[in-house]
Amino acid sequence: SSHLTSAEQQRNYIALVDEETDRLNALVSDAIQMARLEAGHVKLQLEQIDLADTARRVLDKMQPVCEDHVVGVAFPAGSPKVLADPALIELMLRQLIGNAAKYGNPRTPIQISGGVDGGKMVVSVCDQGPGIAEADLPRIFDRFYRAGRTKNHVPGAGLGLFIAREIVRAHGGEIWAESKLGTGSVFRFSLPLEQAEATQ
Repeated sequence: SSHLTSAEQQRNYIALVDEETDRLNALVSDAIQMARLEAGHVKLQLEQIDLADTARRVLDKMQPVCEDHVVGVAFPAGSPKVLADPALIELMLRQLIGNAAKYGNPRTPIQISGGVDGGKMVVSVCDQGPGIAEADLPRIFDRFYRAGRTKNHVPGAGLGLFIAREIVRAHGGEIWAESKLGTGSVFRFSLPLEQAEATQ
Protein backbone atom coordinates (compact mmCIF):
# COMPACT_ATOMS: atom_id res chain seq x y z
CA SER A 1 0.00 0.00 0.00
CA SER A 2 3.08 2.27 -0.25
CA HIS A 3 1.69 3.83 -3.46
CA LEU A 4 -1.28 5.28 -1.53
CA THR A 5 -0.97 8.92 -0.55
CA SER A 6 -1.03 9.52 3.18
CA ALA A 7 -4.47 11.15 2.77
CA GLU A 8 -5.83 8.02 1.08
CA GLN A 9 -4.24 5.84 3.71
CA GLN A 10 -5.83 7.94 6.41
CA ARG A 11 -9.23 7.63 4.77
CA ASN A 12 -8.81 3.85 4.67
CA TYR A 13 -7.89 3.72 8.35
CA ILE A 14 -10.84 5.94 9.26
CA ALA A 15 -13.23 3.71 7.30
CA LEU A 16 -11.81 0.68 9.08
CA VAL A 17 -12.14 2.30 12.51
CA ASP A 18 -15.73 3.32 11.67
CA GLU A 19 -16.55 -0.25 10.75
CA GLU A 20 -15.02 -1.66 13.92
CA THR A 21 -16.78 0.99 16.01
CA ASP A 22 -20.12 0.01 14.49
CA ARG A 23 -19.41 -3.61 15.26
CA LEU A 24 -18.43 -2.83 18.86
CA ASN A 25 -21.51 -0.65 19.32
CA ALA A 26 -23.69 -3.52 18.14
CA LEU A 27 -21.95 -5.88 20.59
CA VAL A 28 -22.32 -3.45 23.47
CA SER A 29 -26.00 -2.79 22.81
CA ASP A 30 -26.55 -6.57 22.51
CA ALA A 31 -24.77 -7.04 25.85
CA ILE A 32 -26.96 -4.38 27.49
CA GLN A 33 -30.11 -5.96 26.08
CA MET A 34 -28.94 -9.37 27.29
CA ALA A 35 -28.32 -8.05 30.81
CA ARG A 36 -31.80 -6.52 30.87
CA LEU A 37 -33.36 -9.74 29.63
CA GLU A 38 -31.54 -11.76 32.27
CA ALA A 39 -32.77 -9.39 34.97
CA GLY A 40 -36.29 -9.53 33.55
CA HIS A 41 -36.33 -5.77 32.91
CA VAL A 42 -37.51 -5.66 29.35
CA LYS A 43 -39.70 -2.88 28.07
CA LEU A 44 -40.85 -3.79 24.60
CA GLN A 45 -40.82 -0.99 22.03
CA LEU A 46 -43.58 -2.44 19.89
CA GLU A 47 -43.93 -1.74 16.17
CA GLN A 48 -45.57 -3.49 13.24
CA ILE A 49 -42.69 -5.39 11.66
CA ASP A 50 -42.26 -7.55 8.62
CA LEU A 51 -40.32 -10.65 9.71
CA ALA A 52 -39.04 -11.47 6.21
CA ASP A 53 -37.56 -7.95 5.86
CA THR A 54 -36.11 -8.21 9.36
CA ALA A 55 -34.46 -11.56 8.56
CA ARG A 56 -32.92 -10.12 5.38
CA ARG A 57 -31.63 -7.08 7.26
CA VAL A 58 -30.03 -9.30 9.91
CA LEU A 59 -28.41 -11.42 7.19
CA ASP A 60 -26.92 -8.33 5.56
CA LYS A 61 -25.28 -7.42 8.86
CA MET A 62 -24.10 -10.98 9.43
CA GLN A 63 -22.48 -11.55 6.04
CA PRO A 64 -19.02 -12.36 7.48
CA VAL A 65 -20.49 -14.94 9.89
CA CYS A 66 -22.55 -16.63 7.18
CA GLU A 67 -20.09 -16.43 4.29
CA ASP A 68 -19.53 -20.19 4.39
CA HIS A 69 -23.23 -20.92 3.77
CA VAL A 70 -25.88 -20.19 1.19
CA VAL A 71 -28.73 -18.62 3.15
CA GLY A 72 -32.28 -18.56 1.79
CA VAL A 73 -35.23 -16.54 3.11
CA ALA A 74 -38.68 -17.80 2.14
CA PHE A 75 -41.95 -16.27 3.37
CA PRO A 76 -45.29 -16.49 1.53
CA ALA A 77 -46.23 -13.30 -0.33
CA GLY A 78 -48.44 -11.04 1.74
CA SER A 79 -47.39 -12.54 5.09
CA PRO A 80 -48.89 -10.44 7.90
CA LYS A 81 -46.75 -8.16 10.04
CA VAL A 82 -46.36 -8.84 13.74
CA LEU A 83 -46.42 -6.42 16.64
CA ALA A 84 -42.93 -6.77 18.11
CA ASP A 85 -39.80 -4.98 19.26
CA PRO A 86 -37.60 -4.68 16.14
CA ALA A 87 -34.28 -4.45 18.04
CA LEU A 88 -35.05 -7.51 20.16
CA ILE A 89 -36.35 -9.57 17.24
CA GLU A 90 -33.15 -8.70 15.34
CA LEU A 91 -31.07 -9.75 18.35
CA MET A 92 -32.97 -13.05 18.57
CA LEU A 93 -32.62 -13.76 14.85
CA ARG A 94 -28.90 -13.00 15.14
CA GLN A 95 -28.61 -15.67 17.85
CA LEU A 96 -30.51 -18.27 15.79
CA ILE A 97 -28.75 -17.53 12.49
CA GLY A 98 -25.36 -17.29 14.22
CA ASN A 99 -26.03 -20.68 15.79
CA ALA A 100 -26.98 -22.22 12.44
CA ALA A 101 -23.81 -20.81 10.85
CA LYS A 102 -21.64 -21.96 13.73
CA TYR A 103 -22.97 -25.52 13.88
CA GLY A 104 -24.00 -26.04 10.26
CA ASN A 105 -21.45 -28.05 8.28
CA PRO A 106 -19.29 -25.87 6.00
CA ARG A 107 -20.87 -25.00 2.64
CA THR A 108 -24.30 -26.35 3.63
CA PRO A 109 -27.42 -24.19 3.21
CA ILE A 110 -29.28 -22.39 5.98
CA GLN A 111 -32.98 -21.81 5.32
CA ILE A 112 -35.09 -19.18 7.08
CA SER A 113 -38.77 -19.61 6.39
CA GLY A 114 -42.01 -18.37 7.86
CA GLY A 115 -45.75 -18.62 7.59
CA VAL A 116 -49.03 -18.26 9.42
CA ASP A 117 -50.18 -21.14 11.59
CA GLY A 118 -53.42 -20.70 13.51
CA GLY A 119 -53.23 -17.10 14.71
CA LYS A 120 -49.46 -17.19 14.98
CA MET A 121 -46.57 -16.35 12.74
CA VAL A 122 -44.07 -19.22 12.85
CA VAL A 123 -40.47 -18.73 11.70
CA SER A 124 -37.98 -21.58 11.21
CA VAL A 125 -34.20 -21.47 10.95
CA CYS A 126 -32.96 -24.73 9.48
CA ASP A 127 -29.33 -25.91 9.32
CA GLN A 128 -27.51 -28.99 8.11
CA GLY A 129 -25.20 -29.56 11.04
CA PRO A 130 -24.41 -32.46 13.35
CA GLY A 131 -27.82 -32.19 15.00
CA ILE A 132 -28.69 -32.31 18.70
CA ALA A 133 -29.14 -35.44 20.80
CA GLU A 134 -32.71 -36.04 21.98
CA ALA A 135 -31.62 -35.93 25.62
CA ASP A 136 -30.19 -32.43 25.09
CA LEU A 137 -33.18 -30.94 23.24
CA PRO A 138 -35.28 -29.92 26.28
CA ARG A 139 -32.30 -28.19 27.90
CA ILE A 140 -30.63 -26.28 25.06
CA PHE A 141 -32.57 -23.08 25.90
CA ASP A 142 -31.36 -23.10 29.52
CA ARG A 143 -28.88 -20.47 30.58
CA PHE A 144 -25.24 -21.62 30.13
CA TYR A 145 -26.32 -25.06 28.95
CA ARG A 146 -24.11 -26.46 26.20
CA ALA A 147 -24.74 -29.84 24.62
CA GLY A 148 -22.04 -32.38 25.42
CA ARG A 149 -20.88 -32.93 21.87
CA THR A 150 -20.43 -29.25 21.03
CA LYS A 151 -18.97 -27.61 24.09
CA ASN A 152 -15.42 -28.72 23.41
CA HIS A 153 -14.90 -27.27 19.97
CA VAL A 154 -17.42 -24.48 19.38
CA PRO A 155 -16.79 -21.17 21.14
CA GLY A 156 -19.63 -19.57 23.08
CA ALA A 157 -20.99 -19.01 26.56
CA GLY A 158 -24.21 -20.96 26.15
CA LEU A 159 -26.32 -17.80 26.42
CA GLY A 160 -27.53 -17.31 22.84
CA LEU A 161 -30.51 -19.67 22.96
CA PHE A 162 -31.43 -18.60 26.48
CA ILE A 163 -31.62 -15.00 25.24
CA ALA A 164 -33.64 -16.05 22.20
CA ARG A 165 -36.11 -17.81 24.50
CA GLU A 166 -36.43 -14.81 26.84
CA ILE A 167 -37.12 -12.50 23.88
CA VAL A 168 -39.80 -14.79 22.44
CA ARG A 169 -41.44 -15.23 25.86
CA ALA A 170 -41.47 -11.46 26.42
CA HIS A 171 -43.53 -11.26 23.20
CA GLY A 172 -45.97 -13.96 24.32
CA GLY A 173 -44.55 -16.47 21.85
CA GLU A 174 -42.87 -19.86 22.03
CA ILE A 175 -39.56 -21.27 20.82
CA TRP A 176 -38.52 -24.88 20.29
CA ALA A 177 -36.08 -27.04 18.38
CA GLU A 178 -36.39 -30.20 16.32
CA SER A 179 -33.33 -32.21 15.44
CA LYS A 180 -31.98 -35.51 14.23
CA LEU A 181 -28.39 -36.47 14.93
CA GLY A 182 -26.38 -36.36 11.72
CA THR A 183 -28.91 -34.44 9.63
CA GLY A 184 -29.24 -31.00 11.23
CA SER A 185 -31.56 -28.93 13.36
CA VAL A 186 -34.57 -26.65 12.95
CA PHE A 187 -35.19 -23.87 15.43
CA ARG A 188 -38.72 -22.48 15.32
CA PHE A 189 -40.37 -19.61 17.11
CA SER A 190 -43.92 -18.32 17.04
CA LEU A 191 -45.25 -14.82 17.65
CA PRO A 192 -48.94 -14.13 18.21
CA LEU A 193 -50.84 -12.30 15.45
CA GLU A 194 -54.06 -11.33 17.18
CA GLN A 195 -52.52 -8.30 18.96
CA ALA A 196 -51.32 -6.99 15.62
CA GLU A 197 -54.81 -7.10 14.15
CA ALA A 198 -56.33 -5.38 17.18
CA THR A 199 -54.07 -2.34 16.74
CA GLN A 200 -54.56 -1.85 13.02
